[in-house]
Amino acid sequence: MPDDILDAEQIERRDLREEVGRQRLEAEHAGAAQLLLFGFDMQGGHWHDPHPWPLYQGDDGHFPRWIARFKVLAAELAARSVEVLNCTPNSALDAFPMALLEDALAA
Repeated sequence: MPDDILDAEQIERRDLREEVGRQRLEAEHAGAAQLLLFGFDMQGGHWHDPHPWPLYQGDDGHFPRWIARFKVLAAELAARSVEVLNCTPNSALDAFPMALLEDALAA
């Protein structure tokens, strides 16, 4: 495999680090002590149509791998005293406490 082609798991790791890492850095830079997650159901498919080829579609293990990686991230954020609440109804992501978005925003 050429060096410039990533396998599916490398893409997942990169995407998770980039998206969550970017949000975490922005939140920490702004002095946030709390992050609210929404849209992280981690089950089924995407909310949008499938990606066109050659973009990665995921596989049956896609979401379980992300959930495991979020557990590592949860420990890192807790060590920095950043509270994360999962405000996604029926989410399979159990690395963070669940909360209703309305309640979290009102707190």
